[in-house]
Amino acid sequence: MKRWHRCKGTGIRKVRDRFVDKFPLADGRVLEFVFEDFPQKVCSPCGERYYEAKDLIAAEDAVTRELMARGIRDSAVFKYLRKALGLKATELADLLGVTAETISRWENGHNEADLAVWAALHFLVDDHRSGLTTTLDRLRRLVEARIPKRPVPLTLARAHGATLEALADVDSGHVIDHQAVQAWADSLGTRKPRPPPRR
Repeated sequence: MKRWHRCKGTGIRKVRDRFVDKFPLADGRVLEFVFEDFPQKVCSPCGERYYEAKDLIAAEDAVTRELMARGIRDSAVFKYLRKALGLKATELADLLGVTAETISRWENGHNEADLAVWAALHFLVDDHRSGLTTTLDRLRRLVEARIPKRPVPLTLARAHGATLEALADVDSGHVIDHQAVQAWADSLGTRKPRPPPRR
């Protein structure tokens, strides 16, 4: 039988109730993210609440999406996103071509990362959440650039009508989901390319 930590009671109720996740910014403000129908277990005698790990992970993912969607550039957000990637400061520093001390200054609010760094961080997090490593692989290739010692044989890829149409859609701004465009572009060299993305 399960017992609760505080009162050792056994009266457990499953409920769906309000859950507020508070995110402190570096300047002292606190962002509140509210989940109205969050699954919880409540101890009837003492009122202590417990949450399933999978639900907390889903809430963390939702907070990450919202922070990125709002474009909040704060040192606490930078550190949060790096940790969401599971990268050490030294690993991120290597990928971005800066020192670990620079990452520390960005995360502690002593210096501000520029927009290109924020964009790279957002792409990394988007890929990570989608189970992709596209941006990570590209950054690693830039860090570990290999200059060929011999001539490199290449072949011309023939663009099909759908490919040209999809490229025209991207150029004209009709495709807005960069992940779909990236996944499509990455699939072009495979045996089964994805269909062109649509709005």
